[in-house]
Amino acid sequence: MKKDLLDKILNDNERLAIQMFVDNEVQREAVKKVLLAEIYYNGVLKEGEAADPLRNFTLGLVSNLGDRLRNEALGEQLRAAWEGINMLEVAFNQLSIYKREDEPKKAKDNPAR
Repeated sequence: MKKDLLDKILNDNERLAIQMFVDNEVQREAVKKVLLAEIYYNGVLKEGEAADPLRNFTLGLVSNLGDRLRNEALGEQLRAAWEGINMLEVAFNQLSIYKREDEPKKAKDNPAR
């Protein structure tokens, strides 16, 4: 998505809010983790927790819909999920166009001169 399109749908306050969000790397990565955690970490085995293969999106899809869908339809569902994940990732990366550009640091005058 191009910046000019985003500028048409965002007002000045929204652009500033996005800039502040993007410039705060800790906040940005924390929000990204929250948004993507269920997708990225489903099915991950953890120490002290019982294994639950149905937490994994793909295995859950097969177990919930496998008896009603053909293999091709399951593949379509998986592809649709991937497309959604990819779109979210691309959109999240688009936020970087509002990142504040660092101003070049001016050399300080050397008082010894």
